[in-house]
Amino acid sequence: MAHCSSVIARGPRLKPLGFGAVKPLGWLQERLVFDLEEGIPGHLERLVPEVMTSDDLYGRDRRSGATRDAGTDVSPFAVSWWNSESQSNLWDGIVRAAVLTGLGDAMERARRWVDGKLATQDEDGYLGIHAPDLRHRPDEEDGDLWAKTTLLRALLAWAEGTGDGRALAAARRAVDRTMRAWPAGASHPFRAPGVGHSLLFTDVLETLERLTGERAYLDYAAWLVAEFDRDRDEDTSPSRLLDARRPFEGHGVHAYEGLRPVVAAYRATGATRYERAVAAWVAKTEYATAPSGGPSGDEWVAGRAADAADVGYEVCSIHEALDSYRSLLALTGDPAFADRIEWLLFNAAQGARYPDGRSIAYCKTDDSLSMTGPLRPGGGIGAGIDPAHAGAGPETGAPVPPQRRFKYSPVHQDVAVCCAPNAGRIHPYFVEAMWLGRPDGLQAALYGPCAVRATVDGVAVTIRQETRYPFEPVVRLLVEPSAPVAFTLGLRRPSWATWMRVDGVLVEGHPELRRTWRAGDHVRIEFGADVRRVPAGEGRAHLAWGPLAFALPLRGRSRVVRRWDDGFVDRKVFPAGPDGSSLALPTDAVFTLRRGRWSRRSPWRTLRLEGALRDLETGADVPVRLVPLGATVLRRLTFRTTRG
Repeated sequence: MAHCSSVIARGPRLKPLGFGAVKPLGWLQERLVFDLEEGIPGHLERLVPEVMTSDDLYGRDRRSGATRDAGTDVSPFAVSWWNSESQSNLWDGIVRAAVLTGLGDAMERARRWVDGKLATQDEDGYLGIHAPDLRHRPDEEDGDLWAKTTLLRALLAWAEGTGDGRALAAARRAVDRTMRAWPAGASHPFRAPGVGHSLLFTDVLETLERLTGERAYLDYAAWLVAEFDRDRDEDTSPSRLLDARRPFEGHGVHAYEGLRPVVAAYRATGATRYERAVAAWVAKTEYATAPSGGPSGDEWVAGRAADAADVGYEVCSIHEALDSYRSLLALTGDPAFADRIEWLLFNAAQGARYPDGRSIAYCKTDDSLSMTGPLRPGGGIGAGIDPAHAGAGPETGAPVPPQRRFKYSPVHQDVAVCCAPNAGRIHPYFVEAMWLGRPDGLQAALYGPCAVRATVDGVAVTIRQETRYPFEPVVRLLVEPSAPVAFTLGLRRPSWATWMRVDGVLVEGHPELRRTWRAGDHVRIEFGADVRRVPAGEGRAHLAWGPLAFALPLRGRSRVVRRWDDGFVDRKVFPAGPDGSSLALPTDAVFTLRRGRWSRRSPWRTLRLEGALRDLETGADVPVRLVPLGATVLRRLTFRTTRG
């Protein structure tokens, strides 16, 4: 893996507009409403109350030396902080979706949750999962920083999205209390085993620095990164990132979330070391990224390159990679990271959801030939064993239980209730990044139906993206400033676009429209989108149109293996027909895009590619219909290539 020296000086420096500045419209709003009312986020508390509500981990059930190992967690492999992650990540998604959609019932639920958590804050500012006897002890696995991180991300989203000053004040008190308990330069919060997630406390620190303007939070983030680098040999420790001989080997989620602390350290210090570490993360992530954009790691990455059939990726990693790409996009201004965000959301993220939206695959592969628990019968890290068990895995050689993650469930309680809560965070985080501020105006960073409200030179400006993107390559921007105002409106030309027109005029590069904008102004953007062949490893390729990858759906036999309340089920899907392994993609194959009836609720079902693949066993051309990943269960995305 070769590392470039820098990815940072690529475009205009961008900045987040703040959570709530961008609201979803169209199919994006439909997706968030569905999740709140009919999907996993709206029901997960009822499905597993023993994880989500009965264990009042931040309040009456705070862990102490007497209770932390009393078996209060559901999984036999759980440690005492696991439920805090499940609870707070669920509510981070609910809070954000409620604010973005404005649904009255969801807003009231979120408000009650916020009030309940604020009521648990101690007089000294402590918000967390530990009784006083377990706080700030570096001699054993702690989890407290991670529990604070997941909770405070949600509270700060509520504070920013609603203007609730109580939540912001509580978060500041909690963070200030933590900074006193782990003083910079005089403590060691990362010397205990098993604290890989804890460094993500920098997410909270960066948000507070942005909201308050207080540099101390960013400086503390930089100290945490330096301390982590001294005490931990993790995939995203800067020292290890800079070793080009070592690909990602550990827990995939740690690898993909771990970019953001390094970005925070670079923002605080400007150090070349961190700049090079960011570039190294990009190179290592490219090595481990599947054709759909899914970040490899069916729990562990284990040094493996991405493989469409044999290496899975999990929903938690999809979310964390998307959030890290958001950080890179703002830091660098490089539109390539916007391309990665869209490709990841529109393909891997949708393809990991069951098409009815009421369950997810904890782990999924691009070429998904069965979903029965293991990847497929037999050995191998992704196929028959589960190296995520504490104290086991490729680094220790210890025995591990069978892999169970390749199936569909709204919960995945038999493994860990982590991917299900994270599934509800992916779309709200995408929406937040759709528009960014730039020094001279606003940047349309991501495309899709939404509306942004921002202030430019003291003038309130609203811009609506009216579009069915990514299902149609046309975007109409309606600009509504409260008074005429001059600013630059930056547009992005996606990497897949063969051409781009702005108001009917062909343009090159990434257009920047500098003008005085008045109410009623509009901009029409059109992209050239051809069916194209995309390399997918040696001798293999897949087909794409615009920002969508298309796969051959395979016949499967679904079996419900557990029933939950409210009609939710766990299901396994067994192959029930040919797996497409004999089919190849000829070099001269011609596929045509066809459209069906538009549906805001199920847009993934409205497109298909029609053409023919070559059967290598018979030599015959076989007519097929390929569909976007979001419309598949079992599928073959990649095909061997053959001369036409």
